[in-house]
Amino acid sequence: MNIENGVKMKLNVNLENMSTDEMVESVMPTLLEAMKKKAFVDGYNASDIEALGLVLSKAMKWDTLNILDVTKEALEDSNFNFKNTTVEFVDKWGDLSIKRS
Repeated sequence: MNIENGVKMKLNVNLENMSTDEMVESVMPTLLEAMKKKAFVDGYNASDIEALGLVLSKAMKWDTLNILDVTKEALEDSNFNFKNTTVEFVDKWGDLSIKRS
């Protein structure tokens, strides 16, 4: 579903008989395009990854530990091999260190 001039967007999808993959394929492109149009400054060409990151942050209400938990679940779902692997979060400001108490 296209978003014209950032105006209205209506999503009408019957998810009842869809697989979870089909649900994602039906809903995600529209959601990401809407986020790119509404949440980023005019003229900035946000990537799908940036838009999805914003969706995740909003869905988790900006709780960094929950965002990291979702990241872990996504890695597990994609069969990421955690054994003998170190995941480091480093950004342009330096290392990110978050500990759950």
